[in-house]
Amino acid sequence: MGCLGLNPGTLWQAVLTGVKGSPMRAIISSEDAPFGLILAETDRPLPAPDEVLVRVSAASLNYGTVAYRDPRETGKIKGSDGAGTVIAAAANGSGPRVGERICFATPHGSFAEICSVPVAYAAPIPAGVSDAEAAALPGAGLTALQAVRRLGSGDGLRNLPRTGVNESLILGHQLSGKRVLVTGAAGGVGVFAIQLLAAAGAEVITWVGRPERGEGLADLGASVVISSAEQLGDTRVDAVLDTVGGAVLTRALSALADYGLALNIGFTSGEPSVIDIEAIRRLGPGRRLEAFVCTDVGSASLSELLELTARGLLRVPLAPLTPWTRYAEAVDDLLGRRVWGKSVLLIDPETAEETPANN
Repeated sequence: MGCLGLNPGTLWQAVLTGVKGSPMRAIISSEDAPFGLILAETDRPLPAPDEVLVRVSAASLNYGTVAYRDPRETGKIKGSDGAGTVIAAAANGSGPRVGERICFATPHGSFAEICSVPVAYAAPIPAGVSDAEAAALPGAGLTALQAVRRLGSGDGLRNLPRTGVNESLILGHQLSGKRVLVTGAAGGVGVFAIQLLAAAGAEVITWVGRPERGEGLADLGASVVISSAEQLGDTRVDAVLDTVGGAVLTRALSALADYGLALNIGFTSGEPSVIDIEAIRRLGPGRRLEAFVCTDVGSASLSELLELTARGLLRVPLAPLTPWTRYAEAVDDLLGRRVWGKSVLLIDPETAEETPANN
């Protein structure tokens, strides 16, 4: 029992209740504001017993977060992932300690000075990785990792088992000899997928919206860079990772080889995907299209990506970093498809761009 007859968990909650209500700044969903967002004051969160309280330094700006508006979210803090420093540990004693830098996903909104994070979705940031780099990993990085693994699963292309960070994904060449087309390749998911596919032994063909967006993709592992459907020609691919949708997805499907698998990950074109199933059928047997969703943002998977990054096996290609007070500029660039790499908002610029030698 703690003082005043309270057990430690109850006492902890009582103390934090005093924090609830003290103001902080956050980017909040607002129907009337430009891009449906507004920077305003709101209450600090009160974490659940299995959540830590984090002072956010950087938050990932994901396409889906800003492209799709839901009136039911009005007044809620936006953002789903980021990085920062723990300022209150979980009441149940689990997870990271006060003072630790962590990378995280959260259902409570990351575009804020302070956020609450379930310990199951948090991982310590290793030395040599900045908060800005770490913030880019949960959404885009994990989506790319899981999509690559989906291609190698038993009913995908070849067996690509989950084995932890032992370089098997990077050095095992489980997709050796497979040709994979990545559309929207200069975006957040694309720049990670290229690296993971190339490291797994695939030949990576990348498709970008404009020729200049293809610059730098060869350095990430792309074998071929195209910027139009005409350039695809009669090329046949074993798999497609599509983040664009619309006419691009339709054309990519026509390039699938027999028994090929296409994963649609995003919809950045904003165009409907009109697919002639009979035309696809006449091309040959076994072509498949899957609406892919990232389902694992847990600590173990985050730790894998963080360790690969710390060891130099995975690069985090960041778009120019933007202070969160200028979020409208960053959102406009993202929606206008003028961003190369992963877009990240700096909540605390000085902390976010540091790369500590030790955590």
